[in-house]
Amino acid sequence: MLAAHAKEDSLLRRGKDTAHYFLDDVFSSKNFEDASKSKKKGRKGKSKFYGDANVEPYVLQLHSAYFTAQVNNDYFINRYQPYLNYQGEFKFPEVGGITRGGFTDLLENHHFTIAYKLPAANEGSDFFVRYENAQKKVDWGLSYFRKVETLKPDDKRNWVDENGNKYPGNAKGKTHNYELFLEYPLSYNSYLGFQQALRQDKTIFLATDKYSLDFLPIQSAWAITTMSYHLDKLKKTIPGLFKGYEAEAQIDLFKGFSQSEVFGFGSNIKFCYHLPMYKLITLVTQLQTGYSGGDAKVLYNMGGTDNNVTPQTDTSVHFAQNAPYAFQTLVTPFRGYYQNSLYGTQFFLANLDLYFPIFQTMIPIETPLPLINSLQLGAFTDIGTAKEKWYGYAPQGKWLQSYGISARTTLAGYPLRFDLAWPCTFSKKPVWYLSLKL
Repeated sequence: MLAAHAKEDSLLRRGKDTAHYFLDDVFSSKNFEDASKSKKKGRKGKSKFYGDANVEPYVLQLHSAYFTAQVNNDYFINRYQPYLNYQGEFKFPEVGGITRGGFTDLLENHHFTIAYKLPAANEGSDFFVRYENAQKKVDWGLSYFRKVETLKPDDKRNWVDENGNKYPGNAKGKTHNYELFLEYPLSYNSYLGFQQALRQDKTIFLATDKYSLDFLPIQSAWAITTMSYHLDKLKKTIPGLFKGYEAEAQIDLFKGFSQSEVFGFGSNIKFCYHLPMYKLITLVTQLQTGYSGGDAKVLYNMGGTDNNVTPQTDTSVHFAQNAPYAFQTLVTPFRGYYQNSLYGTQFFLANLDLYFPIFQTMIPIETPLPLINSLQLGAFTDIGTAKEKWYGYAPQGKWLQSYGISARTTLAGYPLRFDLAWPCTFSKKPVWYLSLKL
């Protein structure tokens, strides 16, 4: 989902009690001034103010608006990409310029957001519009997302049409996603989420030569139902570091309405614990696992980091056209290995990171450069496994482990992270990553 608002604001909205909702319905800016004056008049004044005859209805009005422009390579909706439409190849989001704007009303009960992203290579575009209503206890909203991007499948993959002809190498993918979402707060720190989406994907083969003229588009349509639980008990210690824990569980149900009416599901459970140690040196432990089943499954692909500027893929791995996958997604962080290193319908991943804030706590020196002041060094290890359960006779999935070092900081408000990881042993060649995310 697009993180349209900061996490703190979202938690405040979810933690509203009954009194807050009553105040939201009663007070406009003028009523608030009247209420302050009526305090001096005692109980009689309060009675007059709260009387039905003297309460003025809140008139919806624009209160604040914003506009931003920045560099971004994040996911707009979620990590799922269609398997058949992208010919079994996961396409990592490209770095590009994104403009985002929106406004809220006076009481911040209504939020409207619109965004447009143009990749640096100018090979497509993303458009997103979202409305959120936070007036009552249950937040709800609507969103629409459109994505167009250029696809360049690997020529070594033997994917053919219904007549046995190999697909051309130049194509464009188009996605339209319509969504209704709700969030029900259980406490100040937790909530239940529900999303119902209708998704259409279409791959069009470009007529660049005579051979590519006769290929029909690949089309798919899905109804996707998502149910999730979120728990966040993290407290910030210094910028970029926390103490406490957070947990998330999610299940997605897929119903197909295109080539064949199939049903499938994908699930994911994630837990993360932050433990500050000596002088805020912080140990971060993260565990996540996922499982997919049904007629149309999810291909979990492991390797790389989030918001990677230089993604690297193991092109020797080719996924079959007849594999029973509806969608594919990337599981991160799994450093030290290329994308496609581990894959399957089920996975497990553990990350252990130790962060050393250099100039903020360990060395009490402050420089004029925020890039230096916010520098944090780290050491980590990743271990993961995955298995294609649908084979039935497939052997147990292999386990892979890596070790490495990292450095992270901020530059002009942008998070920057560098990871260098060795697969299995330090005798092998390391793999490096540059990411726009801490």
